[in-house]
Amino acid sequence: MTNRKRITQTRIETHEVIRIHLNAGSSPIWCPVCRKEVLGLLPYQVAVIRSVTMAEVQHQIMTGELHTMELESGELVVCPDVLHNKETRRISLPIQTT
Repeated sequence: MTNRKRITQTRIETHEVIRIHLNAGSSPIWCPVCRKEVLGLLPYQVAVIRSVTMAEVQHQIMTGELHTMELESGELVVCPDVLHNKETRRISLPIQTT
């Protein structure tokens, strides 16, 4: 008889939902890269979604990894469509305008 070792593998899968509430007055803006209207996210919201620092978000903006648009107020917003790539963890973004 041979000694056999039994190996048990356990797989744990977790899911996270992040809900971002936009102001009631939020309106879609044109993303020239995606060529469609989107509801832009603020850089700090992107940092929360990606679990990175604001410095990393700024770096991604500077390198063009994130599509950005400037609002009339001068505020910079990020196109949410670029957050759905293979390097980003799976998330659900139910956007409510309440």
